[in-house]
Amino acid sequence: FGGFSADQWVAHDAYYGSGECFVWTFAPNPNAATGAPANPTVNPPAANGAKFVYFPWSGKNEFCSLSNAKGIAMGGGSGYAFQLDAHFKAGSSTACDTFDSPQLSAEKDFTCYYCEVWATK
Repeated sequence: FGGFSADQWVAHDAYYGSGECFVWTFAPNPNAATGAPANPTVNPPAANGAKFVYFPWSGKNEFCSLSNAKGIAMGGGSGYAFQLDAHFKAGSSTACDTFDSPQLSAEKDFTCYYCEVWATK
């Protein structure tokens, strides 16, 4: 699971970002995750049968991105879509109003073993 932000990550104690963001996960049964049928052309199954499911900005709030000395997070309202601590070791994921997303990780609280970050200019 993960997220995309079109805005540069900056240290800030308030939420920032725009609706050009989304979070995603691989769901073994995307119908259960989204409540809608998955489009196999857009969401081809992975080797293990899981499908890529993304959740765009819902427009319900503007809690897109948060990053400060305590860690990073995407989403807010009812809970973070995901958050990682400042060491990128521990995190959590819950259902989130910002993206109308369910919990993205298998367990609410998780240990992060690998973190991949991409940037473009």
